[in-house]
Amino acid sequence: MNEKSENNNSVDVLKKTILAMDDFTLDQAEDIIDKYATQVYGFKFNHILYPYVIKDGIFAFADYKLFDTPRTVELVVKHLIDTGAEMVTVHMTNNDTTLDVLSKYVDMIKIVGVSVLTSWANVDCLWKLGLQPEQVYEHSVTEMESRGFWGMICSVNELKLSMVEKSNLKKICPGIRTGKTTDQTDAKQQVRIATPEQAFSAGADFIVQGRSFFNNY
Repeated sequence: MNEKSENNNSVDVLKKTILAMDDFTLDQAEDIIDKYATQVYGFKFNHILYPYVIKDGIFAFADYKLFDTPRTVELVVKHLIDTGAEMVTVHMTNNDTTLDVLSKYVDMIKIVGVSVLTSWANVDCLWKLGLQPEQVYEHSVTEMESRGFWGMICSVNELKLSMVEKSNLKKICPGIRTGKTTDQTDAKQQVRIATPEQAFSAGADFIVQGRSFFNNY
């Protein structure tokens, strides 16, 4: 591959990358946003940082994994819309009433379903849900589609599942690491991991990457 092709490929990857701000202070996050705002697709914030970050001009992803009563979830989603969030995660173990409420807001904010965390091994699914990961997705993908959700969170492990592969939902893959990642604490946090190259080869539309991103850019 020549240098021009490599540069083009790098740009394409950046435009499909969401940077996770979870491990950074507000000052660090603001510096990162200033540097990469025009290069990456967007920025993922947890409950700690989201309220304090200026959202003007950036794609703000509120990774709240909402799980609560219908009224509470609705109030949070309306608040996120009012405060500039472009995307929010909702956990698919919510009951049907809560998921139905969310369908009212799919044209105002990108709603993304979370089925299995990247920190969960197969045994965790069996112990907590009585199902294998593929069985969880068989059910949850249908529920996301029927309510007009924009996308799903899934590890690269699940991208080739039939239900996931056939779906028109955007596939957003966290648990992205590079070969240079050596943080053992981080490694224990994530079980279902892959490299950016593996993710896009398997069919990811977007990747979510944290500290390991800065090993390459």
